[in-house]
Amino acid sequence: MLIGEKNIERLINSTVMIAGLGGVGGTAFEALLRSGIGHFVLIDSETFDETNLNRQILCTRDTIGKLKTEAAKERALSIDESVEVETFPTFIDEKNILSFLDKKPDLVIDAIDSVSSKIFLLASCVKRGIPVVSSMGAGLRTNPTLLKIADIGDTFCDPLAKEVRRRLREEGIESGIKCVFSTEKPKAPVNGLIASVCTVTSAFGNTLAQAALDTLLQY
Repeated sequence: MLIGEKNIERLINSTVMIAGLGGVGGTAFEALLRSGIGHFVLIDSETFDETNLNRQILCTRDTIGKLKTEAAKERALSIDESVEVETFPTFIDEKNILSFLDKKPDLVIDAIDSVSSKIFLLASCVKRGIPVVSSMGAGLRTNPTLLKIADIGDTFCDPLAKEVRRRLREEGIESGIKCVFSTEKPKAPVNGLIASVCTVTSAFGNTLAQAALDTLLQY
């Protein structure tokens, strides 16, 4: 009732590729699934373990040890038996990125931790004219209300975004990528680890999903 039947039909006929199904990507996936996206291409090489229980919506006691892509597909079909889900339990790199984009997704969500893989994906999407929404750093933050959506060229207060901007400039790209980032100054790593909390990762995921919906529907 809120967005109209024509927009619902558009979502059902849309294909969204999601790279990374952790705390951010998993939440984005579930939000888009429940919003009516009809076809997903899911890419993640990892399996769930107990350390994921605090923040990853797809991780439960029943999915520990399962591939994240497999668990995501099972959850999707338990919610919407008509949804189409292609799964690829692999790591994105420069050797396989173009084969994934050959599937011609209507939109790509980047929730990858690896900076190199993130750059391969973002640059490839820009060069092919595929809309992409990218998550910057969700770790080391505790305030989920300080998120913004902006072009990569307008991001600030985020060390990951700064590095992504630098690496993209080497590819000749300075703008054209919609990002979700936090304006909260990140805290120091804990014992060398980038810790995170579920309120922030889930906020990132839901904001990514909304940015994707805004792009697909062009309100």
